[in-house]
Amino acid sequence: MTFVKIKEPMSAQAFGQLFNRHLTNDQAEVLTNIFTDDSAFNLELAIPGYVREDFSITVEDQLLVIKAESKEQEIKDERYLRKEFSANGFQRKYSLPKKVDSEHISASYTNGVLSIKLPFKQEVLLKREINVE
Repeated sequence: MTFVKIKEPMSAQAFGQLFNRHLTNDQAEVLTNIFTDDSAFNLELAIPGYVREDFSITVEDQLLVIKAESKEQEIKDERYLRKEFSANGFQRKYSLPKKVDSEHISASYTNGVLSIKLPFKQEVLLKREINVE
């Protein structure tokens, strides 16, 4: 078997300081996709093993804070030979761009993927033609 290390694509570097992750040592590595469309930034976090009620999503000082609290049931008679994931809880923080409308952020959780829609502020979407006098 051959392992291939994939470098971050150049287009991802274009985001610059947008959506910087603020990690601490106790934070779990959660795989995240960030993409944009005409009306919003979209985040997809791969976090299986939770239920919708486990999540807390807040905005604090231009930081999107995503937390999950869940206590994994301990199986005392099992002896794991390998354990690569758990649902013990996590926290992730992302710097939000100023053009995000934090009042209208929405989220859904389906099949182990937490999807968060961060809509652009209306003034960013509106176009206005300026007449030259």
